[in-house]
Amino acid sequence: MYDEIKIVIAAFCLLYAAYHDMKTRLIPPWIWWVMGISGLFFYSVEAYTAGPELLIMLIPLAGILIEALVDRDEVINIRERKANIPFIALYLLSAAAFLYAAVKFGESPLFMMSASAVLVSILYIGMYYADIVHGGADAKALIMLSLLFINYPKMWGLPYISPPHYLSIFLPFSFSVLFVGALIVSLTPIYFLAINISKGDHAFPEMLLGYRLPVNDAKGRKVWPMVVVDGGKVKKALFPRKNRDISWKDIEEAGMSEVWVTPKFPFVTYLLLAFLLMITLGNPLFLFF
Repeated sequence: MYDEIKIVIAAFCLLYAAYHDMKTRLIPPWIWWVMGISGLFFYSVEAYTAGPELLIMLIPLAGILIEALVDRDEVINIRERKANIPFIALYLLSAAAFLYAAVKFGESPLFMMSASAVLVSILYIGMYYADIVHGGADAKALIMLSLLFINYPKMWGLPYISPPHYLSIFLPFSFSVLFVGALIVSLTPIYFLAINISKGDHAFPEMLLGYRLPVNDAKGRKVWPMVVVDGGKVKKALFPRKNRDISWKDIEEAGMSEVWVTPKFPFVTYLLLAFLLMITLGNPLFLFF
């Protein structure tokens, strides 16, 4: 029963997040709080049933939630000789609780799954700061999925492809969602290719990354131009930078009436699709194990 409730919560939150991301590029913070706090609640229920001592893992799990969702200054600023004492205390307390639980309950399946959720969440935070996961919303969505689903959910006999037991620990549910989401993204060039061939637009490699639009139409849509104007000269920019300003005026003044564009599809939308596929079909990677 818990899995069904978790799936409904996650589906609603991701759908709402994807909608707002598509419309405004702003996602209400409460969405992530609902997912994260729900995850802590359901872990508390499972831990209390399995052994109340495992409730100690709530400390590092809550630490991950706070680190992901609470804005803060630099933890340590050596140049200005400043330190964020509350967050340093949170890190130390979370690490101590994690290590204590590892020594005391290291062989417990529930500990291993909750520990996996903590570690993979730290990985997502690192991937965000390393600009591998580009959007803060994307990282938050993956972290909240980690907290909500410390194990793979099952509902009405689904998914069709069940994960091997050992992979459910070493390849957490949220990481499978990330894998399937990236797989969906990798298939989008086929979609663009089909559209452009049908229109007779054959510019390579642009035809694999987007489509051609009149500049006047492109200005009113959520798209990135695949060109940039530098010193009056038009240069290709096939992979737009997330912080790059778009100057449609410069593009028009450069004499372009049409431009190749790539749509601004937020990755949260792909994560939503991946989540729905994961709870119904499962991770296709598991067919090889």
